[in-house]
Amino acid sequence: MNKASIAIPDLSSYCGNRFRLRMSRHRKDISSQSKKWFFYADHSSIEKNNAYNGLNPGLLVSVCYPHGGFPQLRVATDFLTYLFYFDNISDEMDNITISDASNIVMNSLQDPWSFQTSLRIGTMARE
Repeated sequence: MNKASIAIPDLSSYCGNRFRLRMSRHRKDISSQSKKWFFYADHSSIEKNNAYNGLNPGLLVSVCYPHGGFPQLRVATDFLTYLFYFDNISDEMDNITISDASNIVMNSLQDPWSFQTSLRIGTMARE
């Protein structure tokens, strides 16, 4: 069999014709509130804002959990946003820096009231 003749199946057309896409009615509200949370006290660049808008975590969460309640969808959206943010900043780190950042995140989650950090990844994890 010739490798050039193998085609990737068009799954979106196949599934789109057979399954109805469902989306949470809370999508716009969770997207808006999560975006405000993400950019709170952060003087971000236009590029960062555009990258966040392209990510659209509220839409992804709303499609994955169409029957979820607002509080649950909001937490899932914030968490997904945080994971993408951490992944993005870790691309510019070496192994030691990533380990330090991971320790900050874990300490912020384990003891949010007494562990102090001014780094954004720690304050976001605590929130």
